[in-house]
Amino acid sequence: MDDVIANRTQEAELTLAIAEGASALAYADLPAPVRALARQCVLDYLGVALAGAADPLVRILLDEVTEAAGTPQASIIGHEVRLPALSAALVNGAAAHALDYDDVNMAMPGHPSVAILPALLALAELKGSKRPGSNRNSEPCASRSTPARRRRTGSSPPVSPRAAFRAGPTLSNASKGSR
Repeated sequence: MDDVIANRTQEAELTLAIAEGASALAYADLPAPVRALARQCVLDYLGVALAGAADPLVRILLDEVTEAAGTPQASIIGHEVRLPALSAALVNGAAAHALDYDDVNMAMPGHPSVAILPALLALAELKGSKRPGSNRNSEPCASRSTPARRRRTGSSPPVSPRAAFRAGPTLSNASKGSR
């Protein structure tokens, strides 16, 4: 039992250190390639969430959380309604993953943008972005979140970001000019 408590304490300390580092990071501190990749991740997330917004799962979740009510704090992608931030993160995350076209990072199994951005953007909306309509307040945090998650899961860093990261089809097709 002592090992379990010690492990949880270490995880809490790591989470605090990551949060402090992310909150101290300014957009200007990010290298240009990191800013570009963060913008691509946000663009891809928004594209797949908009595409998935009409999925039946999203409608079911939206009906459930709307019935539960609460203070409207954050937007739902592809819908007119605003919901409490936690509910908005849930619905937007489900929408972004509904069609399974979200991004993939081979260094850590999973879909990093869908796991991070719905909550991050709902929180940014709740707290009030300094630049409405801009994702710049969330980019430093999103940029820090993926490497931090990789460190927590024990995955080794990739040799090259291009070798380990694949933006979803929405972004890839958009960059080629196809629809």
